[in-house]
Amino acid sequence: SGDAEVEKMEANRSQTSISYNKSWITEKVVAIDGIAYVPLLQIASLLGFDTSYDEPTDTLEISSGWNPENFRGSAQLVFGNGTTYKGGYENWKFDGEGTLTFPDGSTYEGHFTGGVMSGEGKYSAANGDVYEGLFGDDTYCGYGEYTYANGDIVEAEFNGGTFDGYACVDVNGTDEKDQLKAYKWESPFETLDIQSKAFDRSLFNGSMDIVYANGDTYEGSVTNGMENGNGEFTAFDGTKYDGNFMMGKRTGYAVMTYSDGSMYKGYFKDGSYNGYGKLYCQNGDVYDGAWKNGEREGYGKYTEANGNYFYGIWQNDLKHTKYEEDDEDYEGYGTYVVNKKNTSDGETDKYKQKWNEGKLIRERKDN
Repeated sequence: SGDAEVEKMEANRSQTSISYNKSWITEKVVAIDGIAYVPLLQIASLLGFDTSYDEPTDTLEISSGWNPENFRGSAQLVFGNGTTYKGGYENWKFDGEGTLTFPDGSTYEGHFTGGVMSGEGKYSAANGDVYEGLFGDDTYCGYGEYTYANGDIVEAEFNGGTFDGYACVDVNGTDEKDQLKAYKWESPFETLDIQSKAFDRSLFNGSMDIVYANGDTYEGSVTNGMENGNGEFTAFDGTKYDGNFMMGKRTGYAVMTYSDGSMYKGYFKDGSYNGYGKLYCQNGDVYDGAWKNGEREGYGKYTEANGNYFYGIWQNDLKHTKYEEDDEDYEGYGTYVVNKKNTSDGETDKYKQKWNEGKLIRERKDN
């Protein structure tokens, strides 16, 4: 019937000749069963098509006089695969701010340029993952933050969908070294997807920020996935190491700050104080001298908070001078100096002392 023929009509952009009953082509709007039917000639005109009606043959010719490539404004589009778009449109391409919704329910909200995602945007995947940041050519390009549905977070400078040289990885798990992730973006609309991959940390070189599951963090240089060069490690309790690493081990000069307020400035080897260093204790005491495997070893000066100080030989973290010659002059023995503010006569007192494994064996005043 005529009703069915009208309902089946589809406007398209190619030149088309349609032969219908004349009343459906040229006459006024009619209403049948509550549905309004607009004559074809008016429909074509409203759509911007060029029309030509041949009365003798009752034929309406619709030609594509409207050029969609010249259209500029806002549009709502539905694609055959279920993808929808609402937003800016120019020259038959997405342009400006818009929202793209994919068949699986994932969405992109943000800026488009020339038909591609470009600039600030937000991609929400169907599985709950979310990326917010910069896009370029339908991919992550520039700084952005990717949040997994399970809480893992990556803040990075992205390039082509993968982070480029620098990334902050917040791992929500137990085996943090194996849970670092890289990313791949497949850009055709029909297969737009975000995929996570196991990231082989042993192949990574450059700068990296890592937030471990226990709250520890590392920020600095890595080589083959290991801390190497300058970096800063902060433990969850606030203890901080800021200095040099050598293939995963604290080696070289660094400053170590502890949660109790004490601090070490000096050299490390394989994670321990080694060589010269200065330890500032919480109570105000200071040790300035040699270290070996984390203990005071060799010559050093220990200054108490009250200004008194000892300088001499240490062994196994204790004052130890038993190898010195036992002579009456106490030559080479350790020296203990009492600050004049702590003496009754206001004069500095000096004592020669002999120590054995942290125990004072003898001393004499040596003013």
